[in-house]
Amino acid sequence: MTVLSNSFGKNLFDAYVFSAHFDLDTCSNCELREVCRIKFQKKSCVVRFEEKTLIADQTRASIKIELQENTSQRAAIEGTNSALKRGHGADNIKVRGLYKSKVIMGLKFTALNFKKFARCITSQVEKIPSHPDYGIVIP
Repeated sequence: MTVLSNSFGKNLFDAYVFSAHFDLDTCSNCELREVCRIKFQKKSCVVRFEEKTLIADQTRASIKIELQENTSQRAAIEGTNSALKRGHGADNIKVRGLYKSKVIMGLKFTALNFKKFARCITSQVEKIPSHPDYGIVIP
């Protein structure tokens, strides 16, 4: 929708009111007339909304897009955090102080990364099948 004119002189609730004017023929034949917020007048059809409404709609749309992206990233991070807590005891470290805690957690992350790297290397090596139904194995 294109805002054709705005009424900067009118100040309702300390917000600007935007208005868009459309032709009567266009709006009367529209398929979405029942769900539209348009007001029919004598000469044209008008949609009015405040600046707060426009900003809220734009924010709501951006949050919906960012939520989908953040959800997939958060799921990956939560899996790593859960592995640290279960496998390496990250929820109960035995040191005090910020510096020592950072060192211990760094070592725990390093151990987790080594385990992931070892698992990656071992899964990439193909094993020669020993089952006789596979026929002759040519390296």
